[in-house]
Amino acid sequence: MVRGCVAAGRRTITILAMKNKNTLASNNPINLALARKVVKIVSAGLTGGLDDGHKDENGKPIPGHMCVEAAVCFAIGQDHGDQPKCVAPVVRDFKIQLNDADGWSYDMSRAEGLKRIAVAQLGSNKIQTKTFLKALRTVVNGATPEDRIVKILQDAVNDDHSGFLQTLSDAKISKAAKQELLDAYVDANGIAVDEIDAYSGGGAVDEIIGLDSTPCGEDGLCKVTRIGIEALRLCNSPGIKLMDQLIAKGVL
Repeated sequence: MVRGCVAAGRRTITILAMKNKNTLASNNPINLALARKVVKIVSAGLTGGLDDGHKDENGKPIPGHMCVEAAVCFAIGQDHGDQPKCVAPVVRDFKIQLNDADGWSYDMSRAEGLKRIAVAQLGSNKIQTKTFLKALRTVVNGATPEDRIVKILQDAVNDDHSGFLQTLSDAKISKAAKQELLDAYVDANGIAVDEIDAYSGGGAVDEIIGLDSTPCGEDGLCKVTRIGIEALRLCNSPGIKLMDQLIAKGVL
């Protein structure tokens, strides 16, 4: 588990168990051109906090003087802010915690560390909060919550769950049906598995990743960033394909 990496106190972080119903305007599709635009803006540098107060002569934000989510807003032509319509609220909150962390040595290192995930998050607005949090937990633990519950049943010393586990291993049972059987069995037998449930409330990212207010440097922050990218991959975020394409082209 990654610990001591992110300070989340500069901006209010509220994880909402809801679907972001906002969509991009038709002239701002999630495509390679947008991904390249995001990379260009982010590469100018990222500030801690929403921005550093620098604006152009018209009062508009300037690349290199805003946070990663504001950079995405800038790229898609949305008003200045840190809530891009193409990003799920829970992903946005995760990114803000990373952006505002104390461990980045300067604005350009923050930009370098967050470039890939800035693209990977594009189009994630349809990802449910619980889905992303469960994906984070899966990446951190190396197994899904369901797999870990099965492991608990297999390792039980005082109770024999072999009959149920045999039923669960039937290849003819669908994944959804297995999940229902597992949930019902756990509830009926009072098996304590609360510690590996996927969180869905406030502070969930901190719970799963093990973040606190003690900085751990850029290596630790980059590790948390990679966890976020792999969680987005598990959630089939459209931006993952774009990120992979830009990596293959040597852009990222």
